[in-house]
Amino acid sequence: MTINKGVLSVNFELLRGHFEHKFRYQNGNFELIGFSSVNSDGQGVMTTTDFNLSTGIRIEKSERYDTDKVLSNRRKKILIRPLPKLQDITPMENELY
Repeated sequence: MTINKGVLSVNFELLRGHFEHKFRYQNGNFELIGFSSVNSDGQGVMTTTDFNLSTGIRIEKSERYDTDKVLSNRRKKILIRPLPKLQDITPMENELY
């Protein structure tokens, strides 16, 4: 866990990757404002996800790490309102964050 410029970051390490939840104290609660993850399937494909919950922009990119060939690059807007609160989140409980 780190706090930088008013943002609480909670990092989790995995065997083949990691993920991070970012919270800001606003509206009387620590609200989730960002989620990012990087993971590997163990067979040469790495998937990176960056979700800015404040703007609703979610980017997911898959690429081969042996050749750097991009397999997919998706960008979509998903607005979640109200923003999830720290006390209500279980990490990786859904496909969005």
